[in-house]
Amino acid sequence: MWEPSYIEPGSPWQNGHNESFNSVFRDGCLDRWLFYSVQEARRVINPWLGEYNHERPHRALKGLEPAQFAAQTRDLLEQAA
Repeated sequence: MWEPSYIEPGSPWQNGHNESFNSVFRDGCLDRWLFYSVQEARRVINPWLGEYNHERPHRALKGLEPAQFAAQTRDLLEQAA
C-alpha cells in the first residue's frame, strides 16, 4: 500500500520542484502586489497562474512554451506511428 512521505520541517531541499515554484511565484506575483482581500488576490493570481502554466517558457520543456512542447511532441508521435 502506498503511504505519503513527508519532508522534515525546515528542509526545503527535500522538495526542490515545489520550492522552485514557490520562488517563481513569490518573485513574479506575490512580491509585486499588496492584496487587500482574498477576492483581489484571486483576480491577480489566477491570470498569473494561467500565464505560468500555458504561455511562459519552461526550463523543464527546454525553453519551450507548453503549447509549443505539446505540438512538437504530437508531431514526433505522428511520425513514429
